[in-house]
Amino acid sequence: GGGLRGGPAANPAWSPAFALLEKKDLPGGVRELALQRKNWLSRPHLLVRAARHYEGAGQILIRQAVMSAQRFITPGRGEAPPVGAWVEVDCPARMDLSGGWSDTPPITFERGGAVVNVAVRVDGRRPIGARARRIREPRLLLVSSSGGRDCQFTTETVCETLEDLQDYYQPHAPGALLKAACICSGLVICPSQQPLGQQLMERCGGGLEVHSWSDLPHGSGLGTSSILAGAVLAALYSCAGLTFDPSSLIHAVLYLEQLLTTGK
Repeated sequence: GGGLRGGPAANPAWSPAFALLEKKDLPGGVRELALQRKNWLSRPHLLVRAARHYEGAGQILIRQAVMSAQRFITPGRGEAPPVGAWVEVDCPARMDLSGGWSDTPPITFERGGAVVNVAVRVDGRRPIGARARRIREPRLLLVSSSGGRDCQFTTETVCETLEDLQDYYQPHAPGALLKAACICSGLVICPSQQPLGQQLMERCGGGLEVHSWSDLPHGSGLGTSSILAGAVLAALYSCAGLTFDPSSLIHAVLYLEQLLTTGK
């Protein structure tokens, strides 16, 4: 946002409180926040900055709560398709008719949420999708398209080491969503002492090629990011021979969006 509340909650004076909250010491963090607050009561603009840091503290707690969704991701073991066989997932867009954002933390944690959605095709097609296949080379080949499945505007990212995955949490990094999905799915552990190639050979019998696409413009409000995350995860699970139910997929998307630091 703009105005007085703009900018990050990054004043070093509040760092001890944030550090305690990150360590899940809630009583200690709250006490430290209260101690620091006393130094920010003298002028209106300081009060506004203090409020911004309290928002930052709240975001830490929300993120920790949403990250607990990982406990509810319980894929089973099925049969993987042959090497080279594509698994494809196509999804409709989503329109909110009522209750939008009431299903979003922290509101949904505190009061529950009720949203009425409708699934829609665009020009008669499901506009969001992903596909994945196992490949023999123990690496990740990640291809994302911003203008549809057959669009020429694509970004191709090759990951041969864990270092190539280290920017998975930066939403604007090349292939960030696909990188985060590989980690969220459990097919890749990062960081790890075990090299990427060994991990892929153990869990997939080779590498993975993953493509994603959307016909919708960024920021369309049609649920593109979360639906695309669900499509990629479903394709990855199926490609690797993992079974999943809707609850596991929903919680995996929640977790993935937090890994990407885009979860609201």
